[in-house]
Amino acid sequence: QQQPQQQQVQQQRPRQQVLLLLQRQQLLLPPRQQPLLPPRQQQQLPQRQ
Repeated sequence: QQQPQQQQVQQQRPRQQVLLLLQRQQLLLPPRQQPLLPPRQQQQLPQRQ
């Protein structure tokens, strides 16, 4: 059973690297362009203004 646990750790390593890259890209992008916010919220903001 220890073998599958080791495989999971290997899968987590590349994921962590991708997360770090995404975080760096988000920092470079301005808050308005954040992909985290759904397009619905972006549309509502200009309508309120």
